[in-house]
Amino acid sequence: MTDKVAIFLDIENLSTWLKADGGQKLLERASELGRVVVRRAYGNFSIPGVSIHQAELNLLGFDFVHTYHPVKGKNSADIQIIVDVMEYLARIPDLEWFVLATRDSDFSPLFRRLRELGKSVVGVGPRSVLSEAVKTSCNRFIYIDDTDETECSSSINSQLKEDALEILK
Repeated sequence: MTDKVAIFLDIENLSTWLKADGGQKLLERASELGRVVVRRAYGNFSIPGVSIHQAELNLLGFDFVHTYHPVKGKNSADIQIIVDVMEYLARIPDLEWFVLATRDSDFSPLFRRLRELGKSVVGVGPRSVLSEAVKTSCNRFIYIDDTDETECSSSINSQLKEDALEILK
């Protein structure tokens, strides 16, 4: 039996990456995990930098969730993604993989809760201080700036261990 996979994509946070076929790359990587049964893309589609990605993502089978921002500078997609992830968790209990493509560290508690519930989590985002904080809460992390994937499952990177021991000495 093939694992079921759900993708939740925050377009506003990854717009630049999407211009470089990021949607296609995301779908290919997620398909390696199993059968992708949920594809959702979030953003304020009245913004030209977001709406420009609709055609490509539509061809890739993504459902669109328009998130209106009543306050300038706020990204209301984050809350909607969390609500939807929890809903899908209840509606499709045999979803095994949750792929969250965003560059927000706000999702760490969600990642940890999903793992606590026996689900596997893949974070997707650029290499940054925030992604390093998020990566410890997921099973895998895919860096979009160099397509490097890191396994995060409860083992600590050996280089980090060596550095920590050196600091302790």
